[in-house]
Amino acid sequence: MQLSLSGQIYDDPPTRAINGQLSNITLLSLAPSLKYRAIHTEQLALALQGSVELLSLSSPIFNTGNGEELSVIGSVQTPITYSASPQLQLHITPGVSFFPSTLNQTPFYSTLLTLGTGLSWQPSERWLVYSTLNLPIGFGGNAIDSDQSIVRQPVWALGARYNITPKTGLNLYATNGFGVTPATGILTAIPRGEDLLLGVELNYTPDTGLGYRSSFDDRPSAPLSDRDRQMLLNGITLTTANTLAPGNVSLNAGVGTNSNYGLGLAYSADENLQLEAIFEDFGTDNSVTAANSAGDSFRYMFGTKLRFFNQFQGDPVSLAARILGGRDTDPAQTTGVLFADLSVTYQANARMALFNPKVATFSHQTTVGLGLGMNYEVAQGLQLIGEFTPVFGGDRPVWALGTRYSFPSTAVSLDLYSTNAIGRNGLGTLVGQSGAQFGIGLTWMLGN
Repeated sequence: MQLSLSGQIYDDPPTRAINGQLSNITLLSLAPSLKYRAIHTEQLALALQGSVELLSLSSPIFNTGNGEELSVIGSVQTPITYSASPQLQLHITPGVSFFPSTLNQTPFYSTLLTLGTGLSWQPSERWLVYSTLNLPIGFGGNAIDSDQSIVRQPVWALGARYNITPKTGLNLYATNGFGVTPATGILTAIPRGEDLLLGVELNYTPDTGLGYRSSFDDRPSAPLSDRDRQMLLNGITLTTANTLAPGNVSLNAGVGTNSNYGLGLAYSADENLQLEAIFEDFGTDNSVTAANSAGDSFRYMFGTKLRFFNQFQGDPVSLAARILGGRDTDPAQTTGVLFADLSVTYQANARMALFNPKVATFSHQTTVGLGLGMNYEVAQGLQLIGEFTPVFGGDRPVWALGTRYSFPSTAVSLDLYSTNAIGRNGLGTLVGQSGAQFGIGLTWMLGN
């Protein structure tokens, strides 16, 4: 018996007009579900799954607003898996999804018979590739056309999952689908599901006494030196490729001129996995507009960092990918920002070099930069930091200079810096202003 809880938040306009409108669509769903495994043999598995879900859909397109149109939806499915070999599995899932036939007198999906098919292949313990095809086969529809009629369209997905550790996996996929819950998984992207959607998904399985290995790496863990611990911290505008030790927490706070201030929290849930929450108000002068910084109010960002190579364990460099999603807290600001960077950290003696391609995208704007940096320890605990990020497309380059002191026998570090970046996180590290701002930052690491 398996009890699951899934949910979805969508808050964007459609990619194409519906009835001539590009009005924002806000969807909230919460989906508890129950699965019971009825048959399990070496080659065949069959289960029964049901869900009862809450769906809120607010948009002028459906004549709904402020979430007042709350619907109860659900699904019943029978997943069947046939193992052709230990590496190759075939899947088929007949089911039915229950939706209202109208939403505030506007035609909606109604009850829908579905048939899902899929194939998954696991060539190694770290890689899995898969494909799925979900077919609407009866009664209602699963796609909203550009004239707002309800039609039927196949929902497909292609993807690959890479297991970074036995507990953490990264799933990359392409699909024309929209929903993520058992009932909404049959729905296409709006409108009609003709656009290609790319996605990334993090899978984390906590060890509840099952004794998972902490890593696929059989090399013994090397104890970290004081200098190694310094390398766990980000620069001023660049990101380190290293992650905290499992169970450790990092708190950082900073304040600068032009009313820049921020607070960050990082937690390592697993080897090579770091979860982050960041809150910051960018500090801008008259040379930067709200359109360049995706708003001018206090903002939040949530995300994760995944480390693929670890120089502490003998790899040539440390390599990590990080993704942050967030937005301005101004109620009138509906533009979210997606930020991603690829961090390469190389440590040689007292020096550390950072190579940090990064990209931020919001609305119809994409900003790309290539950060280069150096951290040099001139005396025990005292470091000099220099960073430079050319920004492509003719935008102003970003620079930062500073000093950091890591207090001996403590986990506290103090930064003093100057930069033309409007912030120390996310999009703020890619937008430069004409003048410099000055700031101070404090970082405290908790744990072993």
